[in-house]
Amino acid sequence: MSVPCPATRRYSRPWHLTVSQWETVRARHLRYENEVTGAQEGGQQGDWWVDPVTMLPIRNEHDITINTKLGALTITYTENTSYELTSLTPE
Repeated sequence: MSVPCPATRRYSRPWHLTVSQWETVRARHLRYENEVTGAQEGGQQGDWWVDPVTMLPIRNEHDITINTKLGALTITYTENTSYELTSLTPE
């Protein structure tokens, strides 16, 4: 059984992110890190930038790597994801 270790989360100072060529928004940055130990090993880390009032996401980047041993074999799962708001105007 895999056991997620307690996550590390850090908030930073306010940011200003450019959403489109002419639009800049205020954002709060959250950095998180998780470690997995046991039958599986690895972890994830990511960065979230959110609206400081609504907490809606503006930008996200995260990476996950988990190794699972099956006898002499090791299977590695990897995920790298990012997304960002491209406009403040609904389409």
